[in-house]
Amino acid sequence: DDLSADEIYRVLDTATAMREIGERPIKKVPTLRGKTVVNLFYEPSTRTRTSFEIAEKRLRAIFEALRTGDLDQARTLLSSWTQAPDAVNFSEPEVAKAAIETALVRVHRQVFGVIFWFVLLPGPAGAVLYRLSEELERRWGHRPEEEFRAFGVFAAKAFYVLDWIPVRLSATGFAIAGNFEDAISTWRTQAQSWIDRTQGIVL
Repeated sequence: DDLSADEIYRVLDTATAMREIGERPIKKVPTLRGKTVVNLFYEPSTRTRTSFEIAEKRLRAIFEALRTGDLDQARTLLSSWTQAPDAVNFSEPEVAKAAIETALVRVHRQVFGVIFWFVLLPGPAGAVLYRLSEELERRWGHRPEEEFRAFGVFAAKAFYVLDWIPVRLSATGFAIAGNFEDAISTWRTQAQSWIDRTQGIVL
């Protein structure tokens, strides 16, 4: 409502001209050739902040339930977070271990992996591609039904390829934040034993 008809047409004409620039071998206007353009984000990323907050709140709720001795509540919270029905049978150490592992995997897949592909392509297409691939792998990659097996294998392999570099960068970051030597040693000796090898690298 704030733009006149002439201003709207000017925006559309400019977009058309920029599209033609994007199809050139050198995708820059002469004014920008030889110069580096940097995007600065002065506002915090809502997605990044929200993803960390969700993981932090769920993790805190589970450990608060364990601290007060309410193991059943901790199991219920973990089961709803991980969508793993067998979590209701976990012991206290198993609940704590699974909660920490889930938080690490979620932060990697919902924050660091997304950022990597957003920067690489660049733009939202990379982030959307990564999240879509992760969602398909999570929902279909491990289904036992024969009629879904072919698609499940494809979904799992596609995400494995897309996540190959991001998961190693996340694992390296976690290792630097913690005990680097122990983390790298565990990565080399134990990652291959996990059913989901990408999770094994992070954990």
